[in-house]
Amino acid sequence: MKKIKAMLAQLVLLVVSGVVAPSLSVSAQEELTIVWYPNESGADLESSREQISTLISEATGKTVKNLTTTDYNIAIEAIASGQGNLAFMGGQGYVQARELNEKVEPLVIVSGKSGTLEDAVYYSWLNVLEANAEEYKNDKGEYVIDNIKGKKMSFVSESSTSGFVIPTSGMIEYFTEDKLTQDDLLEGGEGKFFSEVMFGGSHQGSLYNVISGMADVAAACDTCVINYVEPATIKWE
Repeated sequence: MKKIKAMLAQLVLLVVSGVVAPSLSVSAQEELTIVWYPNESGADLESSREQISTLISEATGKTVKNLTTTDYNIAIEAIASGQGNLAFMGGQGYVQARELNEKVEPLVIVSGKSGTLEDAVYYSWLNVLEANAEEYKNDKGEYVIDNIKGKKMSFVSESSTSGFVIPTSGMIEYFTEDKLTQDDLLEGGEGKFFSEVMFGGSHQGSLYNVISGMADVAAACDTCVINYVEPATIKWE
């Protein structure tokens, strides 16, 4: 596998949104459905899904079914419509589900290693091939994001907090002279900030776009791709 460099590792700290409750009452239901984002829907995470559903089944006394998805919007719609009862979502997904159905509520939140919310964080990374990492250094040998302009960019999904909302917000704040909006970063081409923009559909999919050479830079959440990258020691805040 080609080596990946996670450039500008710390974009911003994010509180992890936990499991989200459904729009329909579950007290009378014999079966509960957990909806999984594409990032957690792969075969390599099947045992983890089964362990979580088993724990929830033991705690509730109900049969628990796992519903995997291939698209963020499918998961969000499933929760908002009541087709799913629980989901592990980021902030953006929760907001969108809540806008569709005001009965969608946060249920739990994941704590950090300390057992508190103080370190209940994850990170949004920009990833490049290690072979190309020198292109993103300044004359001091420090990683900077100046040279991402004009590159082929891969995001995860417009509904992804760490795979779209946070990185684009950071870019808008950093490249102030370009007076960017999120709409400006959705499409690439002549006269655009990026030469091309694509969406991986999942954090792993976004990273694959860099590995395959289709993209130069990929946004992804650290917890989803940590097994595939070598983080750079740098902050972008």
